[in-house]
Amino acid sequence: MAIGWGLETRAREERYAQDGLKRNVSRNHPILIFKYTLEGLGAFAFGEKHWRLHPGQAFLAMTPSPYRYWLPKRSPFWRFLWLSIHHRYIVERVWPSLLKTPPVFNLPEDSPLMRASLALLDGVLLGRFPDMHAREESLFRWLCVYERTRDQQRHPAGRREELLEAVRRTVMRRLSRPIDVSVLAASHGLSRTHFSHHFRRTTGRTPAAWVTQLRASEAERRLRETAESARSIAARCGFGSPTQFGRVFRRLYHMTPAAYRAVAGASAKRGTNKAAAASKIAT
Repeated sequence: MAIGWGLETRAREERYAQDGLKRNVSRNHPILIFKYTLEGLGAFAFGEKHWRLHPGQAFLAMTPSPYRYWLPKRSPFWRFLWLSIHHRYIVERVWPSLLKTPPVFNLPEDSPLMRASLALLDGVLLGRFPDMHAREESLFRWLCVYERTRDQQRHPAGRREELLEAVRRTVMRRLSRPIDVSVLAASHGLSRTHFSHHFRRTTGRTPAAWVTQLRASEAERRLRETAESARSIAARCGFGSPTQFGRVFRRLYHMTPAAYRAVAGASAKRGTNKAAAASKIAT
């Protein structure tokens, strides 16, 4: 069984508390604990940081690790649902992200992650998984939704898209010329270092990686829509040489510029032929 579950209510007189370093779990087989507060009030600590757990808040932690959760003295009760995930790959994949983001987060009842968590709970509780493959499929669906949710929480769409668009406009105005991060930083009134940290914190990417992606995207468009030579495209899109252009393009699109143009051209030709055939049928 790769999933455990529970729905519990803890009252004040129980003196309920758990320590992530004292639970009977081997370091060779760690597990993830997901706990969602339904009613009442709980508390959670990781290292020296503490959080109150109000309804609509969840935490994710790995056992064993230095976390604690408990029923605070002033809380009359704490009602929560929990999942334990024992799938080794999922634990190893989630653990690095737990070191980068707060373990406690808001989780609306109608959110995709809450729905995915309830699907896991229902599947185990009601026996809706016909075999281990169905259970694992649901687990991996939960993993993808979790990673997307935490990424969106770290990088809110509004600020992220606004910053990416501002940089895109600056790069496209001078696409054929090299552009240093200091130029982008100056346009935002920040130092190079401050801007780089701000950009990565907001978008999850480095400024240099985003600029390279913009150049490659424009080059891809020209390969697909024009007969311009690869050498000319490399120069017009700000690559230092055709060799650099080819190296970057292969890394991002997994084929050479020439191969991509051939594939894109064949696809476009098939599309044109289908449109022509449909037009004949219509007439």
